[in-house]
Amino acid sequence: LSQQVWPLVPIKQMDPATLVVARVKGTIDNDFYQSEMAKQGYSGGVNDALVKAAEQILGPGELLGMLVRGVIDTGKFTSELARLGVSEESAGNLAEMAEQFLSPGDLLGMLTRGVINDGKFTSDLGKLGISSDSASSLAEMAEQILPAQSLIQAMFRGEIDAGKYKSEMGRMGFTPESADTFETVSKIIGGPNDMIRWAVREVFTPEIVAELGLADEFPSEFIEQAAKIGMEEDIAKNEWAAHWVLPSVQQGFEMMHRRVKKRDGGTFELADMERLLRVQDVMPFFRGMVTQIAFRPFTRVDVRRMHKSGVLSTEEVKSAYLDLGFDDNKAQAMTDFTVQFNTESERDLTKSEIMRAFDR
Repeated sequence: LSQQVWPLVPIKQMDPATLVVARVKGTIDNDFYQSEMAKQGYSGGVNDALVKAAEQILGPGELLGMLVRGVIDTGKFTSELARLGVSEESAGNLAEMAEQFLSPGDLLGMLTRGVINDGKFTSDLGKLGISSDSASSLAEMAEQILPAQSLIQAMFRGEIDAGKYKSEMGRMGFTPESADTFETVSKIIGGPNDMIRWAVREVFTPEIVAELGLADEFPSEFIEQAAKIGMEEDIAKNEWAAHWVLPSVQQGFEMMHRRVKKRDGGTFELADMERLLRVQDVMPFFRGMVTQIAFRPFTRVDVRRMHKSGVLSTEEVKSAYLDLGFDDNKAQAMTDFTVQFNTESERDLTKSEIMRAFDR
């Protein structure tokens, strides 16, 4: 009975919505879809429209990302947006929004390095909502200002005047008073070693400067050149007065031995030697001892002869040998030798005189 009745039961057909979904998902082919839709009174054009309407379309943001990454071109981007009801003009505006703009800092760097000009700089900043006045202010910030030390050097060397110096210092936040103070402390006044050298070389004693001629031959051009490094005239003169090459201690001894004439007509004496030791920076403790070795000691031959003639006593002979550099033991041995030698010489002389007397 079931075999006779079942074929007479009407077959339930899929509704159009289900058919459209099945077609979109690919579970039925187009022929079956068209056939089933036709059974329900739908034409081929309507069937295609229903399938197209059921397709999922990417949103504007997704399409914009694909455009930026080159997955789709501008035409495809515009057509897909049109399916969402977006006009062609609006699609063009969205495409422009996809362009990534450089930051103000990047644009400022490109302007500074000459990659873009002022017009491009202002234009691109305008796209970021920055006005032309603000763009000009940013461009001024890109200018590198010389540091304070370079500015003061430039003024010393005459590359900029005092007005320009203060103006540039003001741009860095220095007040006029601070700029003046910076100029003052930037001038060369000499360090501790320089000042000690000036004092040792008698620079601070005007009468000695005049007597020794320390300021002689001072070139006027030196003042101009010294000013370029921040050295004022008085410091330049101190440096000049202390720059002279001094005679050595040995040369001082020779000048004293030879009694050389000084520029004032006097003779180089012990006091002059002591002054030379002072400006040579010899410690006061040693100066008197150094002058004591200024004169040459007796030679060994001189010692023997002077002892023989009675000019030197035995004690003075030993002292003379000590002066020659012998230690105490050797000096005593040399003294004993000298006394014995001179005694034997006298004995030999007496014997010769007796023999000559017998010959007569």
